[in-house]
Amino acid sequence: MGEKWVEILIWAAKLKDNVPDSVKNDRLNRLLKHQLKIAEKRYASRICKTLEILVEGEAKNQNLAQPGTVARVWTGRSGRELSQSFAAKSHGPVCEYENYGIDIALAVR
Repeated sequence: MGEKWVEILIWAAKLKDNVPDSVKNDRLNRLLKHQLKIAEKRYASRICKTLEILVEGEAKNQNLAQPGTVARVWTGRSGRELSQSFAAKSHGPVCEYENYGIDIALAVR
């Protein structure tokens, strides 16, 4: 970063915060809703595809499993380092790649 940018950042840091909290919260909520729409489209594009996932372990959030099934929710990473959560009755050893078909895709709300 050049010296000019450093000066601008120092100047900006000294500005008063005159935006009301309600406006900040509204802007943040609008941004998060927009990001959720983008994420849902990306996740939906993975449905009916098989992904190779490096299983890292059981997910903390087990709410993604379909009610009434014995499936557990696991977490891992696909080949492009994308974090994936998926439901499966079991999986191979942790830290090994497995192929999983994606039936549903959810953006966390």
